[in-house]
Amino acid sequence: MRIFFGIAAAMGLFFFVGPVVLAGASIHIGNLTGLILSLTALFYAVRGRLFPHFMTASGAGRGVRTVIVVTACLILVTAAAETVFMIRGAQNKPDHAVTAIVLGCRVKGNRPTLELIRRAEAAKIYLENNPDAVCIVSGGAGDGEEISEAECLFQLLTESGISAERILLEDRSTTTEENLAFSKQIMEERELGTEAVLITSGYHCYRAGILAGRQGITAYSCPAFTSVFYFPTAYLRELYAILYTWIRG
Repeated sequence: MRIFFGIAAAMGLFFFVGPVVLAGASIHIGNLTGLILSLTALFYAVRGRLFPHFMTASGAGRGVRTVIVVTACLILVTAAAETVFMIRGAQNKPDHAVTAIVLGCRVKGNRPTLELIRRAEAAKIYLENNPDAVCIVSGGAGDGEEISEAECLFQLLTESGISAERILLEDRSTTTEENLAFSKQIMEERELGTEAVLITSGYHCYRAGILAGRQGITAYSCPAFTSVFYFPTAYLRELYAILYTWIRG
């Protein structure tokens, strides 16, 4: 068992620290949570137990241990439920051509991140398979971004052969909620209806669909592939984001 936890700790440190150290990924609640879990596994691998001695030697300590165990179980059940919704959300694909909304993500200077490239690739495939559909690329420019995420997506799509006439830019937003609110305004101005397929990372489809529904958009999903190297961090971060969205709504 200790060997298993040791392997889990090593893998966790690779996936949660590696993207920050090796690829310059930002530090956020996802990789911080992964780091805590990895260190917990490492502690067990070294010491052979999860809880300090006082949590087993006294009544008060055992009470604290019980609270921790119950809380951990509730967290696991919630995470499992969210994961099921994530999987189902990514499978909600349209059976007819609708407007595509490509949700932006980080740009480094004027260069796309791998996740943004994957979303552009998914958008290209969708637009090639649906030649009558138009596309809204969404995302403004934040700290460290020399061009907007929408402009970067526009460049990626036009360079891959998609006609610029089929691409509309929404370059003001700074959050997923704003992505969808401002894209809905464009849909209304261009009389594109209320249906849209959201092209984003697979883990993000479910929450994006909730936020789209709040804007009056009938949303479908077109999931983009996420690199295995980045997925664990992104997945944990999304668990928090989904929970926050549930609480808000």
